[in-house]
Amino acid sequence: MKNYLLAVGILRKAMLLPLLVFITNTLVYAQKVYASSQTYQISESCDECFVKNPENAVGPDENNYALISLKMLDLGGKIEQTLIFPSVTTNNKVVIGFKFNIFFSLDGVFVETFNGNISNNDSIAVGNIFIQDISLNNIGKGTIEFSTNKPYDRIVLRYEPGLYTQRNYILYYAYQIEKPPISIPASEQQVYVSSQSSQTSGICVLCSVQNAENAVGPDENNYALMNIPLGALASVEQRLSFPLVKTNSKVVIGIGTNQVGLSVQLLGGVSVETFNGNVSNNDFKIVNNEILKIGATDSTKGRIEITTTKPYDRVVLKLSSAVGLNGGLRVYYAYQLDRVYASSETHKLPQGCNCSIQNPQNAVGPNEINFSKLIQNINENAETVASQSLRFPGVKTYTKLVIGISSDSKPIAQVFNNEVNIVVFGASGPTYLSGGLKTDPQNPNKGTIEFITSEPYTSVDFAMKQTLYATHDLNIHYAYQENVYNPAAVTSGNAMKTVPAEKVLTLFPNPTRGQVTLQGNIDFTDADIFINNTFGKEVFRSKFRAKTIDLPATLPGGVYMLSVQTKDKETYTHKIILTR
Repeated sequence: MKNYLLAVGILRKAMLLPLLVFITNTLVYAQKVYASSQTYQISESCDECFVKNPENAVGPDENNYALISLKMLDLGGKIEQTLIFPSVTTNNKVVIGFKFNIFFSLDGVFVETFNGNISNNDSIAVGNIFIQDISLNNIGKGTIEFSTNKPYDRIVLRYEPGLYTQRNYILYYAYQIEKPPISIPASEQQVYVSSQSSQTSGICVLCSVQNAENAVGPDENNYALMNIPLGALASVEQRLSFPLVKTNSKVVIGIGTNQVGLSVQLLGGVSVETFNGNVSNNDFKIVNNEILKIGATDSTKGRIEITTTKPYDRVVLKLSSAVGLNGGLRVYYAYQLDRVYASSETHKLPQGCNCSIQNPQNAVGPNEINFSKLIQNINENAETVASQSLRFPGVKTYTKLVIGISSDSKPIAQVFNNEVNIVVFGASGPTYLSGGLKTDPQNPNKGTIEFITSEPYTSVDFAMKQTLYATHDLNIHYAYQENVYNPAAVTSGNAMKTVPAEKVLTLFPNPTRGQVTLQGNIDFTDADIFINNTFGKEVFRSKFRAKTIDLPATLPGGVYMLSVQTKDKETYTHKIILTR
Protein backbone atom coordinates (compact mmCIF):
# COMPACT_ATOMS: atom_id res chain seq x y z
CA MET A 1 0.00 0.00 0.00
CA LYS A 2 2.73 2.43 0.96
CA ASN A 3 4.70 2.10 -2.26
CA TYR A 4 1.58 2.06 -4.37
CA LEU A 5 0.23 5.31 -2.92
CA LEU A 6 3.60 7.03 -3.09
CA ALA A 7 3.88 6.01 -6.72
CA VAL A 8 0.37 7.20 -7.44
CA GLY A 9 1.18 10.48 -5.69
CA ILE A 10 4.17 11.03 -7.96
CA LEU A 11 2.06 10.12 -11.01
CA ARG A 12 -0.73 12.48 -10.01
CA LYS A 13 1.72 15.33 -9.38
CA ALA A 14 3.21 14.77 -12.82
CA MET A 15 -0.28 14.91 -14.32
CA LEU A 16 -0.91 18.17 -12.46
CA LEU A 17 2.21 19.90 -13.82
CA PRO A 18 0.29 21.54 -16.71
CA LEU A 19 -1.88 23.17 -14.04
CA LEU A 20 0.97 24.86 -12.20
CA VAL A 21 0.52 28.24 -13.86
CA PHE A 22 -3.15 28.16 -12.95
CA ILE A 23 -2.37 27.04 -9.41
CA THR A 24 0.28 29.73 -8.97
CA ASN A 25 -2.23 32.38 -9.95
CA THR A 26 -5.00 31.09 -7.70
CA LEU A 27 -3.25 29.68 -4.60
CA VAL A 28 -0.99 32.19 -2.93
CA TYR A 29 0.24 30.88 0.41
CA ALA A 30 1.07 32.96 3.41
CA GLN A 31 4.16 32.45 5.57
CA LYS A 32 4.86 29.31 7.54
CA VAL A 33 3.25 29.07 10.98
CA TYR A 34 5.28 26.71 13.18
CA ALA A 35 4.02 24.67 16.11
CA SER A 36 4.40 26.79 19.24
CA SER A 37 4.19 24.12 21.97
CA GLN A 38 4.06 20.36 22.44
CA THR A 39 3.17 17.61 24.85
CA TYR A 40 3.73 13.88 24.73
CA GLN A 41 2.64 10.78 26.57
CA ILE A 42 3.93 7.22 26.71
CA SER A 43 1.52 4.42 27.54
CA GLU A 44 2.26 2.37 30.66
CA SER A 45 2.74 -0.83 28.66
CA CYS A 46 5.50 0.76 26.57
CA ASP A 47 8.24 0.01 29.14
CA GLU A 48 11.32 0.78 27.05
CA CYS A 49 9.88 3.64 25.02
CA PHE A 50 11.18 7.19 25.39
CA VAL A 51 11.13 10.66 23.81
CA LYS A 52 14.34 12.68 23.87
CA ASN A 53 14.44 16.49 23.42
CA PRO A 54 10.72 16.75 22.52
CA GLU A 55 10.89 20.57 22.59
CA ASN A 56 13.11 20.50 19.49
CA ALA A 57 10.02 19.78 17.36
CA VAL A 58 8.65 23.24 18.27
CA GLY A 59 9.49 26.50 16.52
CA PRO A 60 11.30 27.43 13.29
CA ASP A 61 14.59 25.58 13.88
CA GLU A 62 14.48 22.88 11.19
CA ASN A 63 17.87 21.31 12.09
CA ASN A 64 17.55 20.11 15.68
CA TYR A 65 15.13 17.30 16.38
CA ALA A 66 13.14 15.23 18.84
CA LEU A 67 13.94 11.51 19.03
CA ILE A 68 11.13 8.99 19.46
CA SER A 69 12.11 5.41 20.34
CA LEU A 70 9.96 2.30 20.72
CA LYS A 71 11.16 -1.17 21.74
CA MET A 72 10.05 -4.34 20.00
CA LEU A 73 7.14 -6.41 21.33
CA ASP A 74 5.75 -3.61 23.47
CA LEU A 75 2.40 -4.64 22.04
CA GLY A 76 -0.46 -2.38 23.03
CA GLY A 77 2.00 0.36 23.91
CA LYS A 78 2.35 3.63 22.05
CA ILE A 79 3.79 7.12 22.12
CA GLU A 80 1.70 10.16 21.22
CA GLN A 81 3.24 13.57 20.64
CA THR A 82 0.91 16.56 20.28
CA LEU A 83 2.14 19.62 18.36
CA ILE A 84 0.07 22.72 19.07
CA PHE A 85 -0.25 25.74 16.76
CA PRO A 86 -0.92 29.30 17.93
CA SER A 87 -4.60 29.39 16.87
CA VAL A 88 -7.46 27.45 15.31
CA THR A 89 -7.37 27.50 11.51
CA THR A 90 -9.12 25.77 8.61
CA ASN A 91 -8.25 24.81 5.03
CA ASN A 92 -4.50 24.55 5.54
CA LYS A 93 -1.60 22.41 4.39
CA VAL A 94 0.49 20.80 7.14
CA VAL A 95 4.18 19.94 6.62
CA ILE A 96 6.17 17.86 9.13
CA GLY A 97 9.94 17.29 8.89
CA PHE A 98 10.54 13.60 9.55
CA LYS A 99 13.14 10.82 9.29
CA PHE A 100 13.05 7.05 9.81
CA ASN A 101 15.20 3.98 9.24
CA ILE A 102 14.43 2.88 5.67
CA PHE A 103 15.07 -0.76 6.57
CA PHE A 104 11.77 -0.70 8.44
CA SER A 105 8.40 0.49 7.17
CA LEU A 106 6.33 3.38 8.49
CA ASP A 107 3.55 1.01 9.46
CA GLY A 108 2.32 1.94 12.91
CA VAL A 109 2.86 5.71 12.54
CA PHE A 110 -0.26 7.87 12.21
CA VAL A 111 -1.12 11.58 12.20
CA GLU A 112 -4.46 13.13 13.15
CA THR A 113 -5.80 16.68 13.60
CA PHE A 114 -7.67 17.93 16.66
CA ASN A 115 -9.64 21.05 17.57
CA GLY A 116 -8.75 21.35 21.22
CA ASN A 117 -9.27 17.87 22.63
CA ILE A 118 -11.84 16.88 20.00
CA SER A 119 -10.58 14.67 17.18
CA ASN A 120 -11.48 15.52 13.60
CA ASN A 121 -11.62 11.76 12.93
CA ASP A 122 -9.09 12.10 10.08
CA SER A 123 -6.30 9.76 11.18
CA ILE A 124 -3.93 8.99 8.28
CA ALA A 125 -1.18 6.40 8.03
CA VAL A 126 2.05 8.38 7.65
CA GLY A 127 3.39 5.85 5.15
CA ASN A 128 0.72 7.03 2.71
CA ILE A 129 1.67 10.73 2.83
CA PHE A 130 5.45 10.65 3.41
CA ILE A 131 7.45 12.36 0.65
CA GLN A 132 11.02 11.06 0.50
CA ASP A 133 13.97 13.43 0.03
CA ILE A 134 15.69 11.95 -3.04
CA SER A 135 19.13 13.19 -2.01
CA LEU A 136 21.60 10.35 -1.28
CA ASN A 137 22.75 12.25 1.82
CA ASN A 138 19.28 12.21 3.33
CA ILE A 139 18.18 8.59 3.07
CA GLY A 140 15.01 8.11 5.11
CA LYS A 141 14.49 11.86 5.51
CA GLY A 142 11.56 13.74 4.04
CA THR A 143 8.29 15.43 4.88
CA ILE A 144 4.83 14.32 5.92
CA GLU A 145 2.41 16.49 3.94
CA PHE A 146 -1.37 16.65 3.93
CA SER A 147 -4.21 19.16 3.61
CA THR A 148 -7.18 19.61 5.89
CA ASN A 149 -10.47 21.47 5.54
CA LYS A 150 -11.62 21.04 9.16
CA PRO A 151 -10.96 23.50 12.01
CA TYR A 152 -7.92 22.42 14.08
CA ASP A 153 -5.23 23.84 16.34
CA ARG A 154 -3.05 20.76 16.92
CA ILE A 155 -1.85 17.56 15.35
CA VAL A 156 -1.10 14.28 17.09
CA LEU A 157 1.60 11.91 15.86
CA ARG A 158 0.97 8.39 17.16
CA TYR A 159 3.71 5.77 17.16
CA GLU A 160 3.01 2.09 17.73
CA PRO A 161 5.84 -0.45 18.19
CA GLY A 162 6.92 -3.07 15.66
CA LEU A 163 7.25 -6.79 16.12
CA TYR A 164 10.88 -7.33 15.21
CA THR A 165 13.18 -4.56 16.36
CA GLN A 166 13.52 -1.25 18.10
CA ARG A 167 12.24 1.63 15.99
CA ASN A 168 13.61 5.17 16.14
CA TYR A 169 11.98 8.19 14.51
CA ILE A 170 13.25 11.76 14.20
CA LEU A 171 10.88 14.72 14.24
CA TYR A 172 12.38 18.03 13.12
CA TYR A 173 9.49 20.52 12.90
CA ALA A 174 5.85 21.05 11.97
CA TYR A 175 4.30 24.04 10.27
CA GLN A 176 1.13 25.17 8.54
CA ILE A 177 0.89 26.98 5.25
CA GLU A 178 -2.18 29.16 5.54
CA LYS A 179 -4.24 29.66 2.40
CA PRO A 180 -6.07 32.86 1.52
CA PRO A 181 -9.86 33.01 1.96
CA ILE A 182 -11.66 31.05 -0.74
CA SER A 183 -13.03 33.15 -3.57
CA ILE A 184 -15.20 30.86 -5.66
CA PRO A 185 -15.29 31.84 -9.35
CA ALA A 186 -18.75 32.41 -10.84
CA SER A 187 -18.27 29.45 -13.18
CA GLU A 188 -18.18 27.11 -10.18
CA GLN A 189 -21.17 28.55 -8.31
CA GLN A 190 -24.91 28.13 -8.62
CA VAL A 191 -26.76 29.67 -11.61
CA TYR A 192 -29.92 31.60 -10.73
CA VAL A 193 -33.08 32.00 -12.79
CA SER A 194 -32.75 34.89 -15.25
CA SER A 195 -36.40 35.41 -16.27
CA GLN A 196 -39.94 34.26 -15.48
CA SER A 197 -43.52 34.23 -16.69
CA SER A 198 -46.78 33.22 -14.99
CA GLN A 199 -50.34 32.29 -15.91
CA THR A 200 -53.65 31.27 -14.37
CA SER A 201 -55.95 28.49 -15.61
CA GLY A 202 -59.65 28.22 -14.77
CA ILE A 203 -62.14 30.81 -13.65
CA CYS A 204 -60.62 32.73 -10.76
CA VAL A 205 -60.57 36.51 -10.52
CA LEU A 206 -58.42 36.59 -7.37
CA CYS A 207 -55.85 33.99 -8.49
CA SER A 208 -52.49 35.62 -9.08
CA VAL A 209 -48.70 35.62 -8.85
CA GLN A 210 -47.78 38.79 -6.99
CA ASN A 211 -44.30 40.35 -7.31
CA ALA A 212 -43.40 37.56 -9.73
CA GLU A 213 -40.02 39.14 -10.58
CA ASN A 214 -38.80 38.53 -7.00
CA ALA A 215 -38.19 34.86 -7.88
CA VAL A 216 -35.56 35.97 -10.44
CA GLY A 217 -31.89 36.51 -9.60
CA PRO A 218 -29.76 36.00 -6.48
CA ASP A 219 -31.89 37.84 -3.89
CA GLU A 220 -33.00 35.02 -1.59
CA ASN A 221 -34.90 37.24 0.86
CA ASN A 222 -37.78 38.72 -1.14
CA TYR A 223 -40.35 36.47 -2.76
CA ALA A 224 -43.04 36.04 -5.39
CA LEU A 225 -46.45 34.99 -4.01
CA MET A 226 -48.59 32.38 -5.81
CA ASN A 227 -52.14 32.58 -4.48
CA ILE A 228 -55.44 30.73 -5.04
CA PRO A 229 -58.43 31.57 -2.80
CA LEU A 230 -59.98 28.63 -0.97
CA GLY A 231 -62.79 27.07 -2.97
CA ALA A 232 -61.58 28.28 -6.38
CA LEU A 233 -61.38 25.67 -9.14
CA ALA A 234 -58.21 26.89 -10.82
CA SER A 235 -54.43 26.61 -10.97
CA VAL A 236 -51.55 29.07 -11.03
CA GLU A 237 -48.12 28.37 -12.45
CA GLN A 238 -44.81 30.22 -12.58
CA ARG A 239 -42.30 29.37 -15.31
CA LEU A 240 -38.71 30.02 -14.17
CA SER A 241 -36.13 30.21 -16.98
CA PHE A 242 -32.35 29.74 -16.74
CA PRO A 243 -29.77 31.39 -19.03
CA LEU A 244 -28.64 28.15 -20.73
CA VAL A 245 -29.77 24.62 -21.48
CA LYS A 246 -28.32 22.14 -18.96
CA THR A 247 -28.48 18.35 -18.76
CA ASN A 248 -27.05 16.73 -15.62
CA SER A 249 -27.71 19.16 -12.79
CA LYS A 250 -29.65 19.79 -9.60
CA VAL A 251 -32.45 22.36 -9.43
CA VAL A 252 -33.15 23.99 -6.06
CA ILE A 253 -36.27 26.13 -5.52
CA GLY A 254 -36.62 28.13 -2.30
CA ILE A 255 -40.23 28.20 -1.08
CA GLY A 256 -42.17 29.21 2.02
CA THR A 257 -45.51 30.03 3.56
CA ASN A 258 -46.92 32.20 6.31
CA GLN A 259 -48.16 29.06 8.08
CA VAL A 260 -46.09 27.30 10.74
CA GLY A 261 -44.88 23.83 9.79
CA LEU A 262 -44.25 23.47 6.07
CA SER A 263 -45.05 19.86 5.12
CA VAL A 264 -45.86 17.53 2.24
CA GLN A 265 -49.46 17.42 3.45
CA LEU A 266 -49.71 21.21 3.25
CA LEU A 267 -48.18 21.22 -0.25
CA GLY A 268 -50.17 18.25 -1.55
CA GLY A 269 -51.17 20.02 -4.77
CA VAL A 270 -47.84 21.70 -5.63
CA SER A 271 -45.99 20.19 -8.59
CA VAL A 272 -42.75 20.78 -10.46
CA GLU A 273 -41.72 19.91 -14.04
CA THR A 274 -38.77 20.70 -16.34
CA PHE A 275 -38.97 21.90 -19.95
CA ASN A 276 -36.56 22.34 -22.84
CA GLY A 277 -38.02 25.41 -24.45
CA ASN A 278 -41.76 24.72 -24.61
CA VAL A 279 -41.31 20.93 -24.74
CA SER A 280 -41.96 19.05 -21.50
CA ASN A 281 -39.45 16.45 -20.30
CA ASN A 282 -42.39 14.45 -18.91
CA ASP A 283 -40.89 14.48 -15.43
CA PHE A 284 -43.91 16.01 -13.66
CA LYS A 285 -43.69 15.45 -9.88
CA ILE A 286 -46.03 16.25 -7.01
CA VAL A 287 -43.98 17.57 -4.09
CA ASN A 288 -43.17 14.66 -1.75
CA ASN A 289 -40.80 13.81 1.07
CA GLU A 290 -38.10 12.84 -1.38
CA ILE A 291 -37.77 16.29 -2.93
CA LEU A 292 -38.99 18.58 -0.12
CA LYS A 293 -36.34 19.73 2.38
CA ILE A 294 -37.71 21.63 5.39
CA GLY A 295 -35.64 24.51 6.79
CA ALA A 296 -33.49 23.45 9.76
CA THR A 297 -34.06 26.70 11.67
CA ASP A 298 -37.29 28.03 10.13
CA SER A 299 -40.08 25.50 9.51
CA THR A 300 -42.04 28.00 7.40
CA LYS A 301 -39.34 27.76 4.71
CA GLY A 302 -37.94 24.90 2.68
CA ARG A 303 -36.43 23.81 -0.64
CA ILE A 304 -37.67 21.69 -3.50
CA GLU A 305 -34.66 19.78 -4.87
CA ILE A 306 -34.79 17.75 -8.08
CA THR A 307 -32.06 16.27 -10.27
CA THR A 308 -32.30 16.10 -14.05
CA THR A 309 -30.71 13.92 -16.71
CA LYS A 310 -32.57 15.46 -19.67
CA PRO A 311 -31.76 18.80 -21.39
CA TYR A 312 -33.78 21.67 -19.90
CA ASP A 313 -33.67 25.45 -19.57
CA ARG A 314 -36.74 26.13 -17.44
CA VAL A 315 -38.77 24.69 -14.61
CA VAL A 316 -42.51 25.14 -14.02
CA LEU A 317 -43.90 25.38 -10.50
CA LYS A 318 -47.66 24.81 -10.37
CA LEU A 319 -50.11 25.53 -7.55
CA SER A 320 -53.54 23.88 -7.79
CA SER A 321 -56.75 24.47 -5.89
CA ALA A 322 -56.13 21.27 -3.91
CA VAL A 323 -53.49 23.07 -1.83
CA GLY A 324 -54.67 24.40 1.51
CA LEU A 325 -52.35 27.42 1.70
CA ASN A 326 -54.42 30.30 3.02
CA GLY A 327 -51.51 32.70 2.69
CA GLY A 328 -50.31 31.40 -0.70
CA LEU A 329 -47.00 29.85 -1.73
CA ARG A 330 -43.89 32.01 -1.52
CA VAL A 331 -41.18 31.49 -4.17
CA TYR A 332 -37.89 33.04 -3.06
CA TYR A 333 -35.42 31.87 -5.72
CA ALA A 334 -34.40 29.02 -7.98
CA TYR A 335 -30.92 27.98 -9.04
CA GLN A 336 -29.02 25.20 -10.81
CA LEU A 337 -25.98 23.34 -9.55
CA ASP A 338 -23.99 21.83 -12.43
CA ARG A 339 -23.24 18.15 -12.04
CA VAL A 340 -20.26 16.63 -13.90
CA TYR A 341 -19.80 12.86 -13.73
CA ALA A 342 -16.50 11.04 -14.05
CA SER A 343 -15.92 10.47 -17.76
CA SER A 344 -13.13 7.84 -17.81
CA GLU A 345 -11.37 5.37 -15.56
CA THR A 346 -8.15 3.43 -15.16
CA HIS A 347 -7.52 0.53 -12.82
CA LYS A 348 -4.59 -1.51 -11.59
CA LEU A 349 -4.25 -5.15 -10.58
CA PRO A 350 -0.59 -5.66 -9.59
CA GLN A 351 0.95 -9.05 -10.15
CA GLY A 352 0.33 -11.29 -7.16
CA CYS A 353 -2.28 -8.99 -5.62
CA ASN A 354 -4.90 -11.76 -5.24
CA CYS A 355 -7.50 -9.18 -6.25
CA SER A 356 -9.95 -8.39 -9.05
CA ILE A 357 -12.14 -5.65 -10.54
CA GLN A 358 -15.50 -6.39 -12.13
CA ASN A 359 -17.17 -4.04 -14.64
CA PRO A 360 -14.83 -1.08 -13.97
CA GLN A 361 -16.54 1.05 -16.65
CA ASN A 362 -19.78 1.08 -14.60
CA ALA A 363 -18.33 3.71 -12.25
CA VAL A 364 -18.20 6.19 -15.15
CA GLY A 365 -21.11 8.35 -16.28
CA PRO A 366 -24.53 9.26 -14.84
CA ASN A 367 -25.88 5.72 -14.31
CA GLU A 368 -26.06 5.61 -10.51
CA ILE A 369 -27.44 2.06 -10.26
CA ASN A 370 -24.76 -0.11 -11.85
CA PHE A 371 -21.33 -0.28 -10.23
CA SER A 372 -17.69 -1.23 -10.50
CA LYS A 373 -16.66 -3.85 -7.94
CA LEU A 374 -13.20 -3.92 -6.30
CA ILE A 375 -12.40 -7.21 -4.56
CA GLN A 376 -9.35 -7.67 -2.34
CA ASN A 377 -8.78 -11.24 -1.17
CA ILE A 378 -6.46 -12.28 1.64
CA ASN A 379 -3.08 -10.81 0.81
CA GLU A 380 0.13 -10.73 2.86
CA ASN A 381 1.76 -8.09 0.66
CA ALA A 382 0.48 -4.61 1.60
CA GLU A 383 2.07 -3.11 -1.52
CA THR A 384 -0.04 -5.02 -4.07
CA VAL A 385 -3.73 -4.12 -3.90
CA ALA A 386 -6.61 -3.43 -6.28
CA SER A 387 -7.07 0.22 -7.23
CA GLN A 388 -9.18 2.36 -9.54
CA SER A 389 -8.95 6.01 -10.62
CA LEU A 390 -11.97 7.99 -11.88
CA ARG A 391 -11.15 11.00 -14.04
CA PHE A 392 -13.32 14.04 -14.77
CA PRO A 393 -13.48 15.84 -18.13
CA GLY A 394 -11.61 18.94 -16.93
CA VAL A 395 -10.02 20.76 -14.02
CA LYS A 396 -12.26 22.05 -11.24
CA THR A 397 -11.30 23.66 -7.95
CA TYR A 398 -14.22 24.48 -5.67
CA THR A 399 -16.78 21.69 -5.93
CA LYS A 400 -18.82 19.32 -3.87
CA LEU A 401 -17.39 15.90 -4.74
CA VAL A 402 -20.08 13.23 -4.32
CA ILE A 403 -19.27 9.50 -4.51
CA GLY A 404 -21.82 6.68 -4.37
CA ILE A 405 -20.51 3.48 -2.79
CA SER A 406 -21.86 0.24 -1.34
CA SER A 407 -20.81 -3.21 -0.18
CA ASP A 408 -22.38 -6.61 -0.74
CA SER A 409 -21.25 -8.05 2.57
CA LYS A 410 -21.12 -5.48 5.37
CA PRO A 411 -22.08 -1.95 6.55
CA ILE A 412 -20.57 0.68 4.29
CA ALA A 413 -19.23 2.64 7.30
CA GLN A 414 -17.01 -0.33 8.13
CA VAL A 415 -15.69 -0.51 4.55
CA PHE A 416 -15.12 3.25 4.29
CA ASN A 417 -13.28 3.52 7.60
CA ASN A 418 -11.21 0.33 7.49
CA GLU A 419 -10.91 -1.30 4.08
CA VAL A 420 -10.24 1.35 1.43
CA ASN A 421 -8.25 4.55 0.93
CA ILE A 422 -10.05 7.22 -1.12
CA VAL A 423 -7.76 10.04 -2.23
CA VAL A 424 -8.07 13.34 -4.09
CA PHE A 425 -4.77 14.65 -5.43
CA GLY A 426 -4.62 18.46 -5.42
CA ALA A 427 -1.91 21.08 -5.67
CA SER A 428 -0.81 20.49 -2.07
CA GLY A 429 -0.64 16.73 -2.43
CA PRO A 430 -3.07 13.99 -1.44
CA THR A 431 -6.19 14.56 0.65
CA TYR A 432 -7.53 11.36 2.20
CA LEU A 433 -11.30 11.34 2.55
CA SER A 434 -11.94 10.39 6.17
CA GLY A 435 -15.34 11.94 6.79
CA GLY A 436 -18.50 13.01 5.02
CA LEU A 437 -20.06 9.54 4.76
CA LYS A 438 -23.86 9.58 4.76
CA THR A 439 -25.33 6.13 5.22
CA ASP A 440 -28.56 5.28 3.39
CA PRO A 441 -31.18 5.09 6.19
CA GLN A 442 -32.91 2.23 4.34
CA ASN A 443 -29.74 0.25 3.58
CA PRO A 444 -26.72 0.40 5.93
CA ASN A 445 -24.56 -1.26 3.26
CA LYS A 446 -24.94 1.77 0.98
CA GLY A 447 -24.04 5.45 1.27
CA THR A 448 -22.59 8.58 -0.28
CA ILE A 449 -19.43 10.52 0.49
CA GLU A 450 -19.66 14.32 0.21
CA PHE A 451 -16.48 16.38 0.28
CA ILE A 452 -15.85 20.06 -0.52
CA THR A 453 -12.70 20.50 -2.61
CA SER A 454 -10.59 23.67 -2.58
CA GLU A 455 -7.70 22.90 -4.95
CA PRO A 456 -7.52 22.09 -8.66
CA TYR A 457 -8.06 18.39 -9.28
CA THR A 458 -9.09 16.05 -12.09
CA SER A 459 -9.60 12.65 -10.46
CA VAL A 460 -10.44 10.64 -7.37
CA ASP A 461 -8.59 7.40 -6.55
CA PHE A 462 -9.65 4.26 -4.68
CA ALA A 463 -7.15 1.73 -3.30
CA MET A 464 -8.16 -1.31 -1.29
CA LYS A 465 -6.22 -1.98 1.91
CA GLN A 466 -4.30 -5.14 2.71
CA THR A 467 -6.41 -7.90 4.29
CA LEU A 468 -5.02 -10.82 6.28
CA TYR A 469 -8.22 -12.48 7.49
CA ALA A 470 -11.19 -11.95 5.15
CA THR A 471 -12.14 -10.74 1.68
CA HIS A 472 -12.88 -7.02 1.32
CA ASP A 473 -15.19 -5.62 -1.37
CA LEU A 474 -16.25 -2.15 -2.50
CA ASN A 475 -18.86 -1.18 -5.10
CA ILE A 476 -18.31 2.22 -6.76
CA HIS A 477 -21.56 3.42 -8.33
CA TYR A 478 -20.57 6.90 -9.49
CA ALA A 479 -18.59 10.04 -8.76
CA TYR A 480 -19.62 13.55 -9.72
CA GLN A 481 -18.63 17.14 -9.15
CA GLU A 482 -21.34 19.61 -8.22
CA ASN A 483 -21.05 23.37 -8.19
CA VAL A 484 -20.63 24.87 -4.74
CA TYR A 485 -23.62 26.74 -3.33
CA ASN A 486 -22.34 30.20 -2.42
CA PRO A 487 -25.14 32.57 -1.31
CA ALA A 488 -24.95 35.94 -3.00
CA ALA A 489 -24.36 38.92 -0.71
CA VAL A 490 -27.68 40.64 -1.46
CA THR A 491 -28.98 43.06 1.16
CA SER A 492 -32.60 43.93 1.77
CA GLY A 493 -34.87 45.03 4.58
CA ASN A 494 -34.80 41.48 5.91
CA ALA A 495 -31.85 39.77 7.54
CA MET A 496 -29.55 37.76 5.31
CA LYS A 497 -30.55 34.12 5.01
CA THR A 498 -28.23 31.84 6.94
CA VAL A 499 -27.26 28.47 5.53
CA PRO A 500 -27.56 25.70 8.14
CA ALA A 501 -24.23 24.08 8.96
CA GLU A 502 -23.71 20.52 7.77
CA LYS A 503 -24.79 18.08 10.45
CA VAL A 504 -21.88 16.24 12.04
CA LEU A 505 -21.32 13.78 14.88
CA THR A 506 -18.18 13.99 17.03
CA LEU A 507 -17.18 12.26 20.24
CA PHE A 508 -14.44 12.33 22.85
CA PRO A 509 -12.20 11.04 24.27
CA ASN A 510 -11.05 8.88 21.39
CA PRO A 511 -9.29 6.52 22.07
CA THR A 512 -11.37 5.79 25.18
CA ARG A 513 -11.13 3.41 28.14
CA GLY A 514 -14.87 2.86 28.17
CA GLN A 515 -16.73 6.15 28.36
CA VAL A 516 -17.48 8.50 25.46
CA THR A 517 -19.32 11.80 25.21
CA LEU A 518 -21.31 12.58 22.06
CA GLN A 519 -21.15 16.01 20.50
CA GLY A 520 -22.31 17.61 17.27
CA ASN A 521 -25.20 19.57 15.81
CA ILE A 522 -27.54 16.64 15.16
CA ASP A 523 -30.81 16.07 17.01
CA PHE A 524 -30.21 13.37 19.63
CA THR A 525 -33.84 13.37 20.83
CA ASP A 526 -35.31 9.81 20.67
CA ALA A 527 -32.22 8.65 18.74
CA ASP A 528 -30.95 5.06 18.69
CA ILE A 529 -27.30 4.42 19.61
CA PHE A 530 -25.68 1.24 18.34
CA ILE A 531 -22.14 -0.08 18.03
CA ASN A 532 -20.77 -2.61 15.53
CA ASN A 533 -17.43 -4.39 15.64
CA THR A 534 -15.12 -4.51 12.62
CA PHE A 535 -16.95 -7.59 11.32
CA GLY A 536 -20.23 -5.66 11.18
CA LYS A 537 -21.78 -7.47 14.16
CA GLU A 538 -23.87 -5.32 16.47
CA VAL A 539 -22.45 -5.47 20.01
CA PHE A 540 -24.39 -2.69 21.73
CA ARG A 541 -27.71 -0.86 21.26
CA SER A 542 -29.53 1.67 23.40
CA LYS A 543 -31.97 4.55 23.21
CA PHE A 544 -30.36 7.96 23.67
CA ARG A 545 -30.59 9.02 27.33
CA ALA A 546 -27.55 11.23 27.82
CA LYS A 547 -24.62 12.45 25.77
CA THR A 548 -22.15 10.54 27.95
CA ILE A 549 -22.24 6.78 27.33
CA ASP A 550 -20.59 3.98 29.29
CA LEU A 551 -19.58 1.18 26.92
CA PRO A 552 -20.26 -2.37 28.14
CA ALA A 553 -17.47 -3.70 30.33
CA THR A 554 -17.64 -6.96 28.35
CA LEU A 555 -16.37 -5.29 25.16
CA PRO A 556 -12.70 -6.08 24.54
CA GLY A 557 -10.29 -3.41 23.37
CA GLY A 558 -10.34 -2.72 19.64
CA VAL A 559 -11.88 -0.62 16.86
CA TYR A 560 -15.67 -0.16 16.74
CA MET A 561 -18.21 1.85 14.74
CA LEU A 562 -20.60 3.93 16.87
CA SER A 563 -23.74 5.02 14.99
CA VAL A 564 -26.50 7.44 15.92
CA GLN A 565 -29.80 7.03 14.07
CA THR A 566 -32.06 10.04 14.62
CA LYS A 567 -35.83 9.93 14.84
CA ASP A 568 -35.81 11.14 11.19
CA LYS A 569 -33.89 7.95 10.27
CA GLU A 570 -30.69 9.84 9.47
CA THR A 571 -27.61 7.81 10.46
CA TYR A 572 -24.26 9.27 11.55
CA THR A 573 -21.27 7.01 12.18
CA HIS A 574 -17.96 7.63 13.96
CA LYS A 575 -15.04 5.28 14.54
CA ILE A 576 -14.03 4.72 18.18
CA ILE A 577 -10.93 3.04 19.56
CA LEU A 578 -11.49 1.22 22.85
CA THR A 579 -8.45 0.58 25.05
CA ARG A 580 -8.85 -1.76 28.01
